[in-house]
Amino acid sequence: MALAIKEACEGLEEGGEPVGSVVARDGLVLGRGRNRLRQNGDPTAHAEMEAYRDAACRLSQSGDVEGIEPGLHGATVFTTAMPCEMCSGAILRFRADRVGGCRGQRPIRRQGPRPCWSVRA
Repeated sequence: MALAIKEACEGLEEGGEPVGSVVARDGLVLGRGRNRLRQNGDPTAHAEMEAYRDAACRLSQSGDVEGIEPGLHGATVFTTAMPCEMCSGAILRFRADRVGGCRGQRPIRRQGPRPCWSVRA
């Protein structure tokens, strides 16, 4: 979570929104990102999406030819803000197991035949 907060602070220093995200699995950081909407003029440059893009790049460079496509089973997405609908969809699509934030980690509970989720209290 400290790395996600650091990403958020760096984003704020760049003139962007103070939101940071980190994707980690088995104690290893797979990807990190921060909101870059203002910096890049890209409406999809949310912190979680940037962290996923970074994870995909790192996985493909490490020789994992499938990259992020098979999913991130066992991974936790740490984020300093509640994920929006787009980022929530990416979290579900790439199958992260948990979402962690300033209030702690929560498992994702998938419900029904379509990809909707809720956080257990």
